[in-house]
Amino acid sequence: MKKNPSLTSQLAALSLLAGMSLLNAQTIYNEEFDGLGNGYNSDSATAVAGDDDWVDFNNRITTDFSGNEGYFTAVGGTETVLTGASNAQNDPQVRSDFSPGLNQADIGRVELRIRIDTDLDLDYDADDSIAAEFVELSWGFAGYVSPGAGNIGGNNTVFGLPDTIEVQSDGWHLLIWDDNGGLGFGTVNSLRIDPTTGAGINTASFEIDYLRIEQATATPEVELDPTTPIGAEFTLRQEWNWNTDGDQEGWTPGGNGHFTVTGVAGGLLTGESSDNDAQLNSPAFEALDVETGRFIIEIGIVSDVNDTSSKRLFWGLDGDGVTADQSRVISNVPNDGLSHVIRLNLNDVINDRLTSLRYDPSSTSGITSNLDYIRIYSEGPEITPIPDPLAELDPATLSPTFQLQEEWTFENVDDAEGWTGIQVAIANPNDGFTGVFNGSLFVDTTGTDSRVVSPGFATNASASGVFVVEIDYPADFTPDDNGQFFWSNGTGGFGGNLVNTPNVPNEGAPHTVRITLTSDHVTDGVLTGLRFDSTNGESVYYGVEAVRVYTDGPPVSTEAPRITSFNYDPSTGNSEASLVGTPSTVYSFVSATDLDFTGSSTIALTGATVGTLSGGGVQTDGGGNATVQFNLGTTATKTFVRAED
Repeated sequence: MKKNPSLTSQLAALSLLAGMSLLNAQTIYNEEFDGLGNGYNSDSATAVAGDDDWVDFNNRITTDFSGNEGYFTAVGGTETVLTGASNAQNDPQVRSDFSPGLNQADIGRVELRIRIDTDLDLDYDADDSIAAEFVELSWGFAGYVSPGAGNIGGNNTVFGLPDTIEVQSDGWHLLIWDDNGGLGFGTVNSLRIDPTTGAGINTASFEIDYLRIEQATATPEVELDPTTPIGAEFTLRQEWNWNTDGDQEGWTPGGNGHFTVTGVAGGLLTGESSDNDAQLNSPAFEALDVETGRFIIEIGIVSDVNDTSSKRLFWGLDGDGVTADQSRVISNVPNDGLSHVIRLNLNDVINDRLTSLRYDPSSTSGITSNLDYIRIYSEGPEITPIPDPLAELDPATLSPTFQLQEEWTFENVDDAEGWTGIQVAIANPNDGFTGVFNGSLFVDTTGTDSRVVSPGFATNASASGVFVVEIDYPADFTPDDNGQFFWSNGTGGFGGNLVNTPNVPNEGAPHTVRITLTSDHVTDGVLTGLRFDSTNGESVYYGVEAVRVYTDGPPVSTEAPRITSFNYDPSTGNSEASLVGTPSTVYSFVSATDLDFTGSSTIALTGATVGTLSGGGVQTDGGGNATVQFNLGTTATKTFVRAED
């Protein structure tokens, strides 16, 4: 029989394989900063084309705490490094005035070894910690004009924050950007290192040991004309093919007027740009999130021979609009007038319902764009979205099954009962305008993000998991606006726990807003805080008459099952125990001679004055309570009793 290896041996093997992978990775760029390759120029104003130097842009770098700038032996070490210090600038930069000439699709794992005197104590040691935002690494498909000095479009694309920072000895840190399968299509013609970007380290000294780039082995995020088919594990979720002449299939030009659809014919949607921000918007649709987090979006185009500009695809989630963070740039598509396929492999990027797309076909005026198709695929089971909490204005009376758990009625003058405000005026004692009087809490907003926040509390959900929160507004003092309601639970703050609430009109009548929360919203079953943003308007005066929290039935104890009382008659052995637990749940009782309940045995119950005997145990009543009787005998042996579900 073949035995499975131990977890330890498996981990050791994985560690060994990971090390071999790094050792065997092909290095396609290696700058040791030792002067044997590219030189260093301390001022871009004196840089000369063809010198192939790293350049101090705009003389923003000066000598380090040892009086050195350029290539020198590391402090306390033997390796040659690039050293210097920020010249009291927020943005020191070391730029290449040479072209690395790397294929963007080949850019894989990137490593930068650096140390910074972050505590400004004129040495490098373990106290010099480096945060991800302290160092910035950029690349470009364009070179720097006037060597190292001039910015043009395409030479300052940031790699982003490093994926990993390895802390080494003597203040050294290894910053690692993971292999994401390349940077698109085209050539890397410039590199830039911003060695000290933190505002608190403007004058810090630094040393850079090396910059290395490995050959990409991962599937690229953006592929041009992929040669492999989409895997069978992916399911087509949405597509637009424009196979019916004249039918735009719901796609419309963006509102900025930079793009005009000129027709749909022969399986192509055709349009023309009239400015530098052409936009084409999809109709609303829904592609659900998937458990794997893996999406593929394919775009089929016929390129324009005059178009050398980049393209961009944006996406919107959960009914919201598109954002720059939810987009990918598509650069260097051949302008050969031929058909091309652009494939976006989006892993753990789309983490909600995908509901809209925006395709920017060109950033140049006068370009004809032809779209063949757009298709969306995803892998694995779809995730059913959680519906928002129900928010109602002036709802029907609550069912009698709901029980009041928390209540704030503001009946005592000057007593806000623990409620506080942000961007609202609440005078205490009241000034006759704001504060607590006439049975309400009156506030006047002082900003556009006003809110009133409850004191902390802890209310457990009932067996159904449903909470109802109601806020009563007094007549003549309602916010006359839409608002938002936030809640917190036992495992987190308000965060993204919110729902939009309906407009509360101010027409002389009192109103109630009711929010119904389920176990999908209060996931740990404990409601701990409320926040009402009743308006986003400034100088809005309104009152709150009462806030109440209900549960659909009695709350479930978080300590269930718990024995609340125990009686024992040593002369007869007759015993009685009461417990509180989950309503309508069967519990058994066991006994043992030690607290570890080693060799425990089930107790035979003889009766139940609260709850109902069931299958050797007791079923609690609707409030989660039970009281049972049994006999433990008259032995002098120490005995422990507990309830189990």
